[in-house]
Amino acid sequence: MTGDFDSAAGDLDEVRNAFLDTVGIAARSPDSIVPEWSGQSADACAVRLAAETESARKLANELDEVAASLRSVGRRLDSAKQFVERVAAEIDHDPHGLVVYDDWRVNISPIALIPTSDTDPERARQAIAERQEQMSSAVLFLADEDRACAQILAEAMEHAAQFGRQLDLFAAFERVMGRPPETANDMITASMLDAASEDAKYDGTDAEVVRGRIRPQPGMGLVRTEMFIPVDSVFNAGLVPPRIENDLGDMRSASSTPTPGDARVELVIDYENGLVVARQNPSVTESGDVRVDAPRVDVQQLTTGDVRINYNAANPFAFLGGWPSHKVNGEFAVSTRDGILEVGGTVSKYPSLEIYHHHGDGTVRPLVIADAEDRSEYGPLMDLPSSQYLGDHTVVEPFEDYGNSEVFLHGDSVAVPSHPGETRLEFVDSDVRVPVVPPQS
Repeated sequence: MTGDFDSAAGDLDEVRNAFLDTVGIAARSPDSIVPEWSGQSADACAVRLAAETESARKLANELDEVAASLRSVGRRLDSAKQFVERVAAEIDHDPHGLVVYDDWRVNISPIALIPTSDTDPERARQAIAERQEQMSSAVLFLADEDRACAQILAEAMEHAAQFGRQLDLFAAFERVMGRPPETANDMITASMLDAASEDAKYDGTDAEVVRGRIRPQPGMGLVRTEMFIPVDSVFNAGLVPPRIENDLGDMRSASSTPTPGDARVELVIDYENGLVVARQNPSVTESGDVRVDAPRVDVQQLTTGDVRINYNAANPFAFLGGWPSHKVNGEFAVSTRDGILEVGGTVSKYPSLEIYHHHGDGTVRPLVIADAEDRSEYGPLMDLPSSQYLGDHTVVEPFEDYGNSEVFLHGDSVAVPSHPGETRLEFVDSDVRVPVVPPQS
């Protein structure tokens, strides 16, 4: 048994060593290829390589700890197994002719059943009971050790996986911002930019993420919006036919600290870094089918720094006649009034919606909590076609061009003016920039 764990630990050591060798080669490359390179760019490269090398070193340490846990668990389980084997061997040599069977039962061996002049049935029964208790105690010890070792391994692997996950978040953020995340709000944005979906129900399917750049507003922190299904499953008319089946929900209430993936749609306005990021998580049926589509998100920003979001996210399983029948959509604006952020707009009545302001000092203030009224499985069917006001609807008015004759129908056939500067977000690798426009009057 120890050999199996030692072998696995050895494999990890090889991965670790190869990883560090590769990082070491990369770190030495600039000096070896262009020894005379100097100046600001060389210094910047050196700083970047030092940071990457430090991250690699930390990951190598995590792998070391996992390997050490594997070896420790192997020794511990071997010791427990040998203890059980010693107890079994001792019982097999009991003078009453006892034997331990494969299922750990203790009884008289077939040979000892042949009666002799000194056979004492009562003493034999007593010996069986005592030895059975001894054997059962040893087996129980082995089972306890097995559970404890499984827990140690699970924690070690989870710790390493979380560290690896953190590296993924750092990389996702750095690809966009050119630097690693430094604050708690940076990490929220990083978790949005990384499309990985950790929840097992997604079966490894990534979310669809779109983003765009806005003009930064230092000191304003970050605004996070989550739209989630509060129940465990909901009826989806798009699945009938071929079958009557529900979609899985998020089964949660409003939370200022949700895990990425615990909502159908997630939006972040990162004022500090000048980013708007939207994420649509995969849809999952009760039978385990998984699909995902990209959200359609249009963004405006005024010269005042205020931001308006128009979003539309369709359930990829809910298409009737070629058209999406379950769509989460709406618009809202975030405005600064007397130094306080306010939200206003119109959104669909389903699902639940929450908007929080994450300040730079770590405090979080709820801006909007709009719980879905219909908590039955038919909530989307009944309430997605309807809309509701959020907050102060006048917050949206400065974004509307009342002097533009080009209008489109919205909601209940109400003519809404077009929105100057409105820009559609694109996939993460693109670099869409949202222009600022003056407030309309």
